[in-house]
Amino acid sequence: MTPLFFGDSASPLFGALTEPPAGAERGHGVLLCPPIGQEHVRSHWALRQVATALGRAGFHVLRFDWFGVGDSAGDLEAATLERWTQDVKSAAQELKDSTGLRKLSVVGLRMGAALAALAAPRIKPSVMVFWDPVLDGVRYLDQLRSLQAGLVADERRYWFAWPAAVRSALGFAMPELNQARQSGPDELVGFRFSTSLLSEIASLDENLIGKLPRVRAVVLDSTGEPGSIELARALEASGHEVERRVTDARGRWSEAGQIEELLLPGDAVRAITEALVARVA
Repeated sequence: MTPLFFGDSASPLFGALTEPPAGAERGHGVLLCPPIGQEHVRSHWALRQVATALGRAGFHVLRFDWFGVGDSAGDLEAATLERWTQDVKSAAQELKDSTGLRKLSVVGLRMGAALAALAAPRIKPSVMVFWDPVLDGVRYLDQLRSLQAGLVADERRYWFAWPAAVRSALGFAMPELNQARQSGPDELVGFRFSTSLLSEIASLDENLIGKLPRVRAVVLDSTGEPGSIELARALEASGHEVERRVTDARGRWSEAGQIEELLLPGDAVRAITEALVARVA
């Protein structure tokens, strides 16, 4: 694995390139598009496992951090969907330039799947793997806001969530002021989003599938939520070759108890590797 920075020198993106063993190259690259916010933190290790497995299977793999996320430059509050879509294009170009390859496929997890779909007309991937994809922006934000509300009301985390009698006995006064400093309307599970970015995310829906170039698609579902089923149906309706597979990765993205737990990829690593090996000549 080779760490690197790429893109605009004024706001470079961080990436990690995994290369296959000598003599095992397939001549095909894979771009890993991660989630955003706390889901990005949770999934880092899992995506590293995916990159390692794909490398062993003969693929050149680039995983990267979005502008304003992880080790890339920028502030999350300055991010836009257009900037992140451009990040996919920049990452695809870096993968091609670094390896000399011309063909690539994409694996997108959660919001990374939506951003990969937005960028697909620009990078024209051979295969797209949508892992627990975010297709409905309103539903996605509702889940995050529900998690946020549960967090700030959790008395195991914050003293201002304690019963009033306990706070009073211990001398903690005016908790509403402290709570305001801890969490505002633009904070979602520890990350602050601009109002404009939240509006852009809320606008995401299945219509983005209509803009995809012809692609072979795989939908991986570890949640049983409607999004994966809806995406598979939308892809089929648009004439794309699509397979939906259920995985035991157990994202549990909407469960407060999983916020600080690493995503354990389970059989998703094998499913992704098998799907790409089967579809890439």
